[in-house]
Amino acid sequence: MDYLNVEHVRIRLDFSLIIVLVILEWYLIAVFIPSHFSDLSFINQFAIAVAVNVILAVSLMVHESAHIMVASIVGIKIRQIVVFIFGGVYEFDSSTLEADARNMISSKLKFALAGPAGSALLALLFAITWLLEFQEINQKEVFLVKEAMSIIFVYASLGNGLLALVNILPVVSLDGAEILNSTYLKIRKEMSMRTKLIVSKTISYSFLVAGAFAIFLVSFYSGLLLILFSWVLLTGLQKYLTLNSIPQH
Repeated sequence: MDYLNVEHVRIRLDFSLIIVLVILEWYLIAVFIPSHFSDLSFINQFAIAVAVNVILAVSLMVHESAHIMVASIVGIKIRQIVVFIFGGVYEFDSSTLEADARNMISSKLKFALAGPAGSALLALLFAITWLLEFQEINQKEVFLVKEAMSIIFVYASLGNGLLALVNILPVVSLDGAEILNSTYLKIRKEMSMRTKLIVSKTISYSFLVAGAFAIFLVSFYSGLLLILFSWVLLTGLQKYLTLNSIPQH
């Protein structure tokens, strides 16, 4: 799904992002918000759900913008970005990666760290805003609406913190794989693609297995969330292999 071009970088939305956003919107409107704010009108409940998804979309834009900004600074040329719920999968111009191999190790590490750093900063900003604006709620104000806004900012902070942490996982469709590879490359040599894929698939399927157990041992929604997480990781992995023309085994 084509979205836009930014400084000659083609940005596309992966279908998994749309599916997750729709599921999240349904869960907020049908389950979460009515159970916590049943006294609010449907219009206000709907507005809160939309606000959560808008904040999530903005958070993803900040995450990817941090990558693009650092890439332009360190001289990495990006041809295409496919955005999914945890960030983006990139197609690079190989000529820029091979131009200066020694400096490129450091450049790719900075590039990979930029996204999680941007998300962590955004999480901090949302947390500070909550502390300054919503910690004390004046009873004379519209109590429920302001309480709902307080929860939105709390979850926005937690969501961005989670986005930063998830991207540290060493899965090739996430920033953690490049962070690990660049760090390992400084010590020894570049990790083989086979090793990267084994690690990525092991982590992805581990969440799938954990989700299956969680459905029976914890709760249905907890297990479903882990299974959905695994599916998104595997979808990002397949997109990474396709964009970089890597044979699938």
